[in-house]
Amino acid sequence: MGRRSKRNDSGISGLLLINKDAGMTSHDVVSKVRWLAGTRRVGHTGTLDPDATGLLPITLGHCTKLANFLILDEKVYEFELELGSETTTDDSSGEVIRTGSAEHVTREMLEQALDAYRGPIMQRPPKYSAIRIDGKRAHELARAGVEFEIPARPVEVKSLELLSFDAPRAQLKMRCSSGTYVRSVVRDLGQDLGSFAHTTRIHRVQVGSFLCDNAVTLEELEQRKEQEESFPLDVLMTPAQMVASLPAFTLTTQQLEKISMGQSVLVSFDEDDVPMGFVALLNGDEELVGIGIAKDKKADKLLVSPKKVFIAK
Repeated sequence: MGRRSKRNDSGISGLLLINKDAGMTSHDVVSKVRWLAGTRRVGHTGTLDPDATGLLPITLGHCTKLANFLILDEKVYEFELELGSETTTDDSSGEVIRTGSAEHVTREMLEQALDAYRGPIMQRPPKYSAIRIDGKRAHELARAGVEFEIPARPVEVKSLELLSFDAPRAQLKMRCSSGTYVRSVVRDLGQDLGSFAHTTRIHRVQVGSFLCDNAVTLEELEQRKEQEESFPLDVLMTPAQMVASLPAFTLTTQQLEKISMGQSVLVSFDEDDVPMGFVALLNGDEELVGIGIAKDKKADKLLVSPKKVFIAK
C-alpha cells in the first residue's frame, strides 16, 4: 500500500476579520477561507446566523490555538424588526405561523417595552439555532419536526437603542453578552406589544474589540488574491494584535527560555492594576510567544506560568 500524500499547507497564520454576506453559514465561510489561504487550519470564533451579515472573526494557522484566549464576550448588532407576524425561525426566512394587528403600536410604546430587555434577562433561544439538545443541534430537530423545548437561560443586554420607527418596521442597535439571540429579543418584544414580530435584517458590527469596519468580504479577498496572485497577508492581524485586549508582558531572553521549557517566571506589574488570569507574553520585538496565567503575587513581582507557548525563542 502506498503512503498517503499530505496536502500542502501555506503556513499562513493570523486573525482574519470577515464581513459575511447573507445566505452563508459560518462553515461556508471557513471552507472558502481554507481554499483561498491554502491551509487546512482555519476556524471561526462563534457562529453567525446564515441570514445575518457582518463580522465573523476567522483564525488561521497556529493562531487557531489562540481562539480560546480572545475576549469575545461582548457583541454589537444593528437589526430591523417587522411587527405583525411571527415565523418558525423568528426571522424572515421562516414560514409565518402567527399574525396579529400592530396598528396600535406607537414609538412611545416600543420605547417603553424595550426597558424590559435591558440588563440581565432570562431568554429562550430560537428553536432554529445551533444549540445542542441531547447531542443534536436544535435546528436539526426543528427541521425534522421533533417537538422539544429549549430552557430559558441568563444573558445580558448592555444597551438597546431604538434608531428609527416607521410602522410596521423598526431599526435597533443592541450591545449584549455572547449567547444573546437578537431573534429571541424581537420575538418576545412583539408579544409584549400585543402583537408578533420577527427580524428582517441582522448585522453584527462588533465582536469584543474587533470591528466590522476593519473587515473584508470574501469577494474582496478573492479579487485581491487573483490580482496579486497570492493570498494578501496585510488583511491578517498578527497574533499579538489578536490578543491586544489581554494584559501583556515583554520577557527577557532568560525568561523566554524558561517559558519555552514550561517554567514559571516573575514579572513586574503596575501596582494600580494587578492582572490575574490570562496574559500575553511577548519577546523583545513585541511578537507574541505565548499565553500565560498570572496566578500569584510575590512581593513586587507577579508569578506567571505558561499556558500555551507558540514560539520558542
